[in-house]
Amino acid sequence: MGPQKDIRYTESAQATIERAQRKYKEKLESIIRDQKYVPGEDYVEITASDVERATNQVRFVSKRSVGYRELLLKLYMVLGIFAVVLGLFYEQIEFMRENHPEQFMLIIVGTSMIAVSMLLHWYFKRAP
Repeated sequence: MGPQKDIRYTESAQATIERAQRKYKEKLESIIRDQKYVPGEDYVEITASDVERATNQVRFVSKRSVGYRELLLKLYMVLGIFAVVLGLFYEQIEFMRENHPEQFMLIIVGTSMIAVSMLLHWYFKRAP
């Protein structure tokens, strides 16, 4: 990293930060209120330890973690398609496995290479 530089916010940036801080505070209060709820009490007293505990429960979701979810969904879809194809051609695949094992292994290796290369291509395309 380079030398520390002074930071200046525009008015709209400052307003956006204040909105984000309000949302973060409201989320913390909601977590603490749910944890410390006592029927019949008029208010909830929040202590520093409550805030620390609630802070550990709040997570910022990065775009990268959303990308992993997309990757898992696509992988799940590919596996589903593979299962359907396997189900449709099960007898032919079983026949090939029993009578032509070399050809069967070539098909399995080729399918695996295609799947891995598609996933890696998608992963590296999404990587920053």
